[in-house]
Amino acid sequence: MPRATRSFSVAFLALLAAGCTCGSRPTEQASGQSSPAAPRPEAGRGQKLAPVPDPPQIEVAREALPGSGEELAVVAARPTGEVSGEVRPTITFSRPVISLGSVADEAARPALATIEPALEGEWRWLGSASVEFVPKGLVPYSTRFKVTVREGLAALDGASLREPYAFEFHTAPPVVQHVAPADGFAWLQPDQPFQVLFNQPVKDLASRARLEVGEEAKPVALTVVKEVDVAAERRAAEGNRRYPRAPFDERGFKNRQTRYELAPAAKLPLDQEISLVVAPELEGAEGPLTLGNEVRYRFRTYGPARITEARGCLYLYDDARCYFGPLVLLSTNRLDPATLKGKVTLEPPVEIDWDRVESRLPEPWQDLKQAWVSLPGRFKPGTRYQVRVAAGAADEFGQKAPAFEGSFALDDLEPSFTLGNEVALLESSGDGALPLESVNLASARAEIWPLAPEELSRLLAWDPWRSPRVAEPLPSSPPTAVDLELGGKRNTRRYTPVQLRQALPDGRRTGLFLVKLASPELPDRRADRVLAQITDLAVHAKLGPASGALWVTSLSTGRPVEGASVRILDR
Repeated sequence: MPRATRSFSVAFLALLAAGCTCGSRPTEQASGQSSPAAPRPEAGRGQKLAPVPDPPQIEVAREALPGSGEELAVVAARPTGEVSGEVRPTITFSRPVISLGSVADEAARPALATIEPALEGEWRWLGSASVEFVPKGLVPYSTRFKVTVREGLAALDGASLREPYAFEFHTAPPVVQHVAPADGFAWLQPDQPFQVLFNQPVKDLASRARLEVGEEAKPVALTVVKEVDVAAERRAAEGNRRYPRAPFDERGFKNRQTRYELAPAAKLPLDQEISLVVAPELEGAEGPLTLGNEVRYRFRTYGPARITEARGCLYLYDDARCYFGPLVLLSTNRLDPATLKGKVTLEPPVEIDWDRVESRLPEPWQDLKQAWVSLPGRFKPGTRYQVRVAAGAADEFGQKAPAFEGSFALDDLEPSFTLGNEVALLESSGDGALPLESVNLASARAEIWPLAPEELSRLLAWDPWRSPRVAEPLPSSPPTAVDLELGGKRNTRRYTPVQLRQALPDGRRTGLFLVKLASPELPDRRADRVLAQITDLAVHAKLGPASGALWVTSLSTGRPVEGASVRILDR
């Protein structure tokens, strides 16, 4: 019986023992169907229930652990499988095998295990029950090793190993780590060289690698032009070192990456699919392990030069828009910008900035798979351009492209507005207006409050992002609302004056203001907020630890103002 069911049964019995005399329920009610209630049994006629049987006894056999008996056993042996980095086979026994002594004592003991194929080195004890093998020099790659602990090895208490114990591991097999040109490169030349980087030197690469041409997979042999030891190449490039590096054999580890340069034995035909294939039987130069799986990279030789598309901007991710260009011409091959000059015509006309023109191939990680040339200029948002390229533009291989015609459209500017900085100073000799910059908006509304110095102080101290949030300390008097007609030419920045003096009492030309501006066309846009002052006076302060100096000058003349009154308010 499941534990949850058993617990419920015990609880139900406890209720009965407490004197519950509920009648039995019909089967239909248990299934969710309605039925008349059963008559209550007479008092003292409780139901008799059989006792719950005891749960069956579960016996779990004790696991036989290595060395749990009287014999000596291996309780841990590592590594197993593929080994990366330093190779140090380690064995741990169930009982002490040696007593700690000198290095000479350890060296005099007979070898407790063998390694096949043989490795030069020595076994070193890590305490009395664990031992590791320390190779001398480099351990060969692409090799499978078997470690066998000899039968009869005795522990200090006389227990012995009843039978040999063996485990296996192997070093890294050959792996292709990089190919140049990159997979998918579509501009191979007929005599294109290839570079293939392996994690180690390999054997007979020329007989295990080939090119396949076209849909028929016609084989083309490859020859090894150069083999480069990457670690040695890097050391040679270091120049003069103050201290020479230790030899690789002394370090016990070496980066064994090897780069091979391959060349096709015959010219490759143009505008064809090309595959570089490395057979799975390729062996490492240091051992018999093989690549295991076929490795295949796909390319293409270059084809005729042709411009295929005109677009505004190169990449547009998600909802990104293109407002000002540049014009981008996609082409089958990379074009020489100098040969485009004088051949590109745009309607409406645009002057191309030829000093900034660039022509490139796509990066391997990019989704774009064509060459492109970018032509920046004074393009206008919201405009459709007709593009004509005369015949004769040359690609990097000297081929001439035919004439091209196409078009592209730039996006309208996003509707927007701004009043500039959050604090503004307007000279009283001017028109007393804040400049509102807007694009592609028809209307806006400004709310203007005249302020007392104390109100300005509180507004300067208010932080809309402060937590917990505090309501903005707006003046108690209602603002002056001003509806602004913006209009203007499409996609052109327009400047509209927001007159502040209309919120002042008649006759006053200076004052402090809070201005908030929003547009009904942008309901989700937060209103611009500006604290402004119209004045001809500027206050200057020089403050020290114990004292300071204040003086006032005229903005219009720059001269000091005598008899000016200054108030200092705490924010």
